[in-house]
Amino acid sequence: MKHPLRTLYRIYDLLDNAELKEKVKKNYLKIIRAQLTDSELFFIRYNGMTYYGDNFTKYINKYNILKHLPAFDLLEFKDWWKDLNKIERTGINIVFHNSTRLLRRILLKRDSDIVFRIPGKNLKYGFEIKTKSNYEVEITLQIDNSQKNNIMEYVGFEKFTNKRIQALLDCYLKEIFLYSNFEKFNKEQDLEFYSNPIITNGAICIINSGVRNTQGQALKIK
Repeated sequence: MKHPLRTLYRIYDLLDNAELKEKVKKNYLKIIRAQLTDSELFFIRYNGMTYYGDNFTKYINKYNILKHLPAFDLLEFKDWWKDLNKIERTGINIVFHNSTRLLRRILLKRDSDIVFRIPGKNLKYGFEIKTKSNYEVEITLQIDNSQKNNIMEYVGFEKFTNKRIQALLDCYLKEIFLYSNFEKFNKEQDLEFYSNPIITNGAICIINSGVRNTQGQALKIK
């Protein structure tokens, strides 16, 4: 992959430094991004985590090259997806994709006490994203075991224990706030990832994970 990766880097470097309006640059670079397959995005991601790909991370972040890379297909999540079929993996990818979009909207507001919930009634799974401040975010998955799940996005969660789900949420937060931006947006030493005890009340189970910036600095996301 080294030759196409070098070529891709040079294309982004050339256009980024070209005397063009930013909107024009982005339009050209979006066309290039649209040509990249999931497999190519996969290698771009892991190459960027090495010494040889470090220079490229500036453009990966600036132009969101990995925008269409399914997060749950990354190797960090292999312990979860290795036992799932394609539909189950796709469902969790959809949950993660929607969650990341909501987190981006929340953090752009720079306010506290904002809550996003998945709408609907009589659902077995309820997903909630909440900001305690602009430097702390919590995600909560509520499971009502008295209900039968009939939503494709959550079929994969049926395969996991509550503790495994919590570990998955922990890993997801580390991915979007730390690894997906190559530790360029938030400093690793300033982030504290935590999991609150799992709460079980009858048929209801509440699983919660969170992240905070211990220096009181605003969390950033791509």
